[in-house]
Amino acid sequence: MFSHKYHIYAVLSILKITIVYFGWFNFILFSSIIRIMKKNKMLLQVGKNIRDARKEKELTQEDLAEKADINPKFLGKVERAETNVSLRTLSKICDALRISLCELLAFTAMDKELLRLGDLSSDIWKLIKSKDKKTIQLSIKVFKEILEGIEALSKSKT
Repeated sequence: MFSHKYHIYAVLSILKITIVYFGWFNFILFSSIIRIMKKNKMLLQVGKNIRDARKEKELTQEDLAEKADINPKFLGKVERAETNVSLRTLSKICDALRISLCELLAFTAMDKELLRLGDLSSDIWKLIKSKDKKTIQLSIKVFKEILEGIEALSKSKT
């Protein structure tokens, strides 16, 4: 019998030969695998976000499934990233959880924080959207100076 060292050597040799003779094909195949892995990461994050939101609302999978009018077993598969989910189903889940689709698809803490600030940014947008370009540019300049002043004060206190 071969030891693991020889198995690894054999596999690496086969990979090397395959890449030399079928380089583009393997590149395409590898790219497809990477896309699938990224897709799975996305599915995992969406499932985690659904689970977190559900638990935050103190709902069971059965409760959420009933509110969203979907099968509880399907919801479990979605939370575990074992199946794809349509936008229509995600929308039903969001409605049942009373969250936006953007909140559900927020993948990082930064995304979630930006969503929390979203209302503030829309208020700012409402204030400046009817203004002319010169006023908007001046407003941005003043805002930057205010932020720099706040940052300087924060540094001086620490």
